[in-house]
Amino acid sequence: MRNGCTIALLVAALGAPTWAERIASAGAAVLEPASCEESWTWVSPLPQGNALTDAAFSPTAGWVAVGLGGAIVVSADGRDWATAAAGLPPDIDLHAVTWGGGRFVAVGGRKSVAGFRVPVVVTSPDGQTWTRHDPTVTRSGQMSLKVVASSGWGYAAVDESGFAWTSPDGASWSTGTQMVGVSP
Repeated sequence: MRNGCTIALLVAALGAPTWAERIASAGAAVLEPASCEESWTWVSPLPQGNALTDAAFSPTAGWVAVGLGGAIVVSADGRDWATAAAGLPPDIDLHAVTWGGGRFVAVGGRKSVAGFRVPVVVTSPDGQTWTRHDPTVTRSGQMSLKVVASSGWGYAAVDESGFAWTSPDGASWSTGTQMVGVSP
């Protein structure tokens, strides 16, 4: 039954050309919804298929790349990649990542209840284990964080409305200060 369910789902997703409808119709006609698997596993492309937006390197942990849909992938050599178990929901988009102060800091956003994009920050000491530290939002507007950088004093990020955010440790963040001369 599992193969019939897979074929039926592929036919539905691909728009069902006539030949595919004939092939799947025999198996799909006898399937009940309960016969389909309730969990999904990503199989192609590996290690995942969301668009990646930025990458950072640590001399101790290797490479980390982040992207849309909460994607985080890691590599020791920049050639072989694996998905990190960050546990982020798919409504989070990560736009940038940096290494500094002994940790990776990745920034992005997610849609709020009001429909605006609000900031999201995740940190990791090794690229494998991630902790979420979303900044407190005190204003309305589009605040998805787009870039992040590290230095000897901490971290800085800029949101899509042109506000700068700062953090001494990657976990606690300022509320954002309007940057003079910067437009969204």
